[in-house]
Amino acid sequence: MHSLVKLLCIVIISVHGQSGNFLDCKSGLLSAQQRAADLVSRMTIDEKITQIVTTTAAIPRLGLP
Repeated sequence: MHSLVKLLCIVIISVHGQSGNFLDCKSGLLSAQQRAADLVSRMTIDEKITQIVTTTAAIPRLGLP
């Protein structure tokens, strides 16, 4: 039971750590321009290039469908 609690704590900490701080792009506290700038700043060059083409792929790590 003790090892299960340790495992659960590790999983929770890992998930929380991976969530990062990229909720700014979804925050209603920022203007649309600020949210867009935040989102684009978090995208990789490849993701930016992909968004330029007509058919774009989702970027799940940023919450983009």
